[in-house]
Amino acid sequence: MAGLVELSVQEGGIARIAIRNPPVNALGHSVRAGLIEAFDLAAADDEVRAIVLLAEGRTFPAGADIKEFGATARAPSLSDVCTRIEDCEKPVIAAIHGTALGGGLELALAAHYRIAAPDALVGLPEVTLGLLPGAGGTQRLPRLVGAAAALEMMLIGRPIDAAEASRLGLVERVADGRLRPAAFAYAQDLLASGAGPRRARDCTDGLRDPQGFQAAVAEHRARHLHSPAPAPMKIIECVEVAQLLPFDGGLAFEASAFEDCLQSEQSQALRHLFFAERRAAQVPETATAEGQGNERVAIAGGGELAASLAVACLDGGLSVILAAPSEAGLTETRDHVQQIYMQLMAQLRLPAAKQAERMARLSGGIGLSALMQADYVIAPLPHDARAARTALIPVANALPAETPLGIIAPGQAIGPLVVGCDTPGQIVGLRVAGDPHLQRLFEVVVGPASSAATVASTFKLLKHLGRVAVRQSGGRRSLADRVSAACLHAADFMLVEGATPYQVDAALVDYGFALGPYRRVDREGLEYAGTGAGVLGEALIALGWPGEATGRGYYSYDPKGGAAHEDEDTLLVLEELRREHEITPRAFTAAEIVQRCTAAMANAGAQMIEAGSALRPSDIDVAMVHGAGFPRWRGGPMMAADQAGLLKVQNTLTALTDEDPDFWSPSPLFAELIKNGQHFADLN
Repeated sequence: MAGLVELSVQEGGIARIAIRNPPVNALGHSVRAGLIEAFDLAAADDEVRAIVLLAEGRTFPAGADIKEFGATARAPSLSDVCTRIEDCEKPVIAAIHGTALGGGLELALAAHYRIAAPDALVGLPEVTLGLLPGAGGTQRLPRLVGAAAALEMMLIGRPIDAAEASRLGLVERVADGRLRPAAFAYAQDLLASGAGPRRARDCTDGLRDPQGFQAAVAEHRARHLHSPAPAPMKIIECVEVAQLLPFDGGLAFEASAFEDCLQSEQSQALRHLFFAERRAAQVPETATAEGQGNERVAIAGGGELAASLAVACLDGGLSVILAAPSEAGLTETRDHVQQIYMQLMAQLRLPAAKQAERMARLSGGIGLSALMQADYVIAPLPHDARAARTALIPVANALPAETPLGIIAPGQAIGPLVVGCDTPGQIVGLRVAGDPHLQRLFEVVVGPASSAATVASTFKLLKHLGRVAVRQSGGRRSLADRVSAACLHAADFMLVEGATPYQVDAALVDYGFALGPYRRVDREGLEYAGTGAGVLGEALIALGWPGEATGRGYYSYDPKGGAAHEDEDTLLVLEELRREHEITPRAFTAAEIVQRCTAAMANAGAQMIEAGSALRPSDIDVAMVHGAGFPRWRGGPMMAADQAGLLKVQNTLTALTDEDPDFWSPSPLFAELIKNGQHFADLN
């Protein structure tokens, strides 16, 4: 069993089978083989009367080994293991602690009885990877808890706690005290009562209301009818089959559906992003420096942004010091923090007790002295470069040299800002779109002087806060904004040639974007696009168009009826540009719009990889999904280019080069990868 699965027989004839595969006891091939061997040995041992299945370390298995997905299958499969456990003639009790997710919960479902620690979480989140439970979960769970609860768990993918699992009938007991002694006591109780195996395959508790079962299936089918990924509908079909077919037939149906999902482009993209989010934290600086711990964070300055940053840190369990320039500023910022928490409480997203506990960790002071007790300092700076430097230098020079300082300076390159600071190595930039307490993505801007220790400490802090952090260097804008600017620029070319903003937005929303580029401009102005305002945007700005400052866009929506109309300035400029370039307007299909915009985004990403602005293509994908609304199930622009074929994308760019060689010329990285038979994924 190679030490990954341990079998021992305890007093009273109770066998203990323990999984030991840290950190999360993933159910890789060696663990699966070890479980088969352990159950065979326990079943053949006449001294063994019952079996307790548990895991060492911090959690019951938290899922299958995702790295094996897409690789050649190696026996035994997890489904084989579950069948072996369920077929055991001796009662099997699964003792669940930590997070039993995916294959881990399927393992527990195959056991005859389940006992959970009070703080355990269980769930089947495979849908978030474009997959479905493939080891009997879609067949066993509905038999235990019914279609409604099973579909909620599998289609939402959110884990439930032990109390809810007990209420549903998913676990038979919740331990009162320590789990392991409680699990062995449960086994002894079962033996004393003469209870034998209770197999989920034979359970009919969840099938007792056939009409209710079908109603739940119909409701979820209607809800997910237009889902872009196949997994939700496949899950619904599998649950329906649990009522209609014998168990073995249901397993076969599930296996086929799982394979269909596994081979889908959507699942490949979602799995790519799963790894990309974790890979983003692997940066050169964390390989050479550990970074210091962060228990107390100070926010230098006041206002709504400072308050949002404070909430993000308080939610992460840290103590926060507000260092405001005046008593009034301190009171105002503290009030903003209170308002955010009051809104969350009103939305029932935060219990009052948790709000009080978090506010108790908030303190404040006036001036720079309030920063001295912090392990990490965050300083929001003005947009104007001169004002930003004026605000930064006294803060940076007042701090101990070993205290990391993260600055939020929209539109500013970090190198020029830190000139005049005594220890520029302690400074990194932070870019976040929107309110920090609501955003998952932070971009860490590494300046020319930023030390490895500062960068490592920043990534450690953001991980502690549950954020996805992406490294970038140089540039006045975020990675997401620079790629978004390329999309807008490509779209503007099509507007000049005859497309309308509505057609562009509709095509990209149908592709999966949360917002089209022009509606985003309407909401945010051109600031997000940086200097790449696009052909149309640059012409409008040259005419004195106030969109940069006011957020007024190319067109606008009626807030009551939702109807859109083009701005008069936009129409005039379009007509002038068409006359200037002797263009006869033509129609564009949705496919053409998507093809041009995604090619432009991939090209911008490739250029940033070449320039060293981004470490790897997958970082750009993460930034675009979390920072610009790129559809998650498409994996990001670099993954989308891989799936479309790099030669096809390069040909699209080459064909458009005459329009604007500076913009459309393919990055040389395309030719290099194509020549070597590689994809962007090979650079990750």
